[in-house]
Amino acid sequence: MQHIRRDHNTRADALSRLATTNCKGIHRSVIHVTLVRPSIDLQECLTTDAESTWITPIKQYLLDGTCSPLGEKTMKLQAARFVLIGDDLYPRGYTRPLLKCLTPDQASYVVQELHEGICGTHSGARTMAAKVVRAGYYWPTVQGDCTDFVHKCLKCQEFGTLSHKKPEEFHFMLSPWPFIQWGMDIIGPFAPGKGQCKFLLVGIDYFTKWIEVEPLTATTARNVQNFVWKNIICRFGLPQIIITDSDRQFTDRTLAEFYEKLHIKHIASSVDIRKQTDK
Repeated sequence: MQHIRRDHNTRADALSRLATTNCKGIHRSVIHVTLVRPSIDLQECLTTDAESTWITPIKQYLLDGTCSPLGEKTMKLQAARFVLIGDDLYPRGYTRPLLKCLTPDQASYVVQELHEGICGTHSGARTMAAKVVRAGYYWPTVQGDCTDFVHKCLKCQEFGTLSHKKPEEFHFMLSPWPFIQWGMDIIGPFAPGKGQCKFLLVGIDYFTKWIEVEPLTATTARNVQNFVWKNIICRFGLPQIIITDSDRQFTDRTLAEFYEKLHIKHIASSVDIRKQTDK
């Protein structure tokens, strides 16, 4: 930075005193021009109208009877529900006080202040809508705007209690990988359906909880063998363990030989499977 002496700042001092100079031609070293008219035409200036909102056509109709493109009948019915006091619009009501109508920008500010402002408690959508009414404000989409704002609030999504399920104990996963251990059982009899089928043979994979179901007319060991071959082996490969109860269709000798040839371990138990699968 270089210091400039005062006697070398005469031109800068003259420029600084132009605003308060009354006499013309005092500072000969400074060009001083007085504009008697604007330098641009008024037509060149950009004139913008105020942003039109849902309040604008209603106020215009109440002031001078000008109709919007909706039509005179529709606008008349819509404007009958509002009253204009000064420059503010209020909805009519018999059991509620006058509520000031807000534009979308004003409504957004009110919702933000009520939800996360200095007195905000990050309340839910219904509570926020009730707070808006108690604060004395109104706009047509108050309930939807409150719901959208709560859904987009990061703190509400992060710390809100969204899960209402009761706590349960952890369940051990008995299968090391998918489609290796299956459980089978027969459900029924039901009312006879198509093809006189009244039983269901159900197989569930212990890892993925995938379900295979086939309707049966009779609970025989042959049907169980066909189910294992078609629905389990041909679709998901050879399993290592199949767990069933001790019914005769699951403990048949022919079915046991079928498991033995394919090196499938069959466990017939319905009390405690964990001890047997750990062996």
